[in-house]
Amino acid sequence: MSESKLFTPLKVGAVTVPNRVFMAPLTRLRSIDPAISRLR
Repeated sequence: MSESKLFTPLKVGAVTVPNRVFMAPLTRLRSIDPAISRLR
């Protein structure tokens, strides 16, 4: 059985990532009103 490309290294510019599984950054610190993003 051949190896899935999903788990092979990928070069993106100068960075080599170990696999092709990506996750977007998770953040809650964005808001139109700056005071809201400082509340904890």
